[in-house]
Amino acid sequence: MHNHHDSHPARQRALPVWVGGLVLLAAVACGGLGAARASPGVPPSTRLATPSQSSKPAPSPSPQSLLSRADRNAIRTVITSQLKALVAEDDSAAFAMSAPDVRRQFGTAEAFGEMVREGYPALLKNQSTAFLEASVVGDDVIQPLRIVNRDGSVVIALFSMERQANGDWRVYGCELTPSDLRAV
Repeated sequence: MHNHHDSHPARQRALPVWVGGLVLLAAVACGGLGAARASPGVPPSTRLATPSQSSKPAPSPSPQSLLSRADRNAIRTVITSQLKALVAEDDSAAFAMSAPDVRRQFGTAEAFGEMVREGYPALLKNQSTAFLEASVVGDDVIQPLRIVNRDGSVVIALFSMERQANGDWRVYGCELTPSDLRAV
């Protein structure tokens, strides 16, 4: 990950630090949804737009890593705006909601939009979505989104968020985790 100065300790660091905890977080948030077990024919998890791991050790957690109501609202607004832009095929607007490392990784808004539309249809074509409670896991800010697909299957999208130097939040990555639940 690109090292830049950031006074807020609750930034996305390396995925391996939080992946296991997020599956547990999603399971707890959804009342034990069994997210660690894959549905037949569905990979156990799918990662979206997550830059490579930094060799810089993550700072120790601090009380500042707790999310305020304003932070939670801002994070949900960024994710909602990005998803609406992707559905409308406004790749430039969606790309602007991504963290700088993600933008560098994909290079162009068109490449980013195409990757999401081709590889992650659950984010864009679904029956319904609902935000679950955001959390700080270590120094990582995670916003889960429950997605009910058109076939009734449920997927949890775990958005990792990064606070920018100006205080704005941007999407750093997303991991889709299948569930054993089905909507009724």
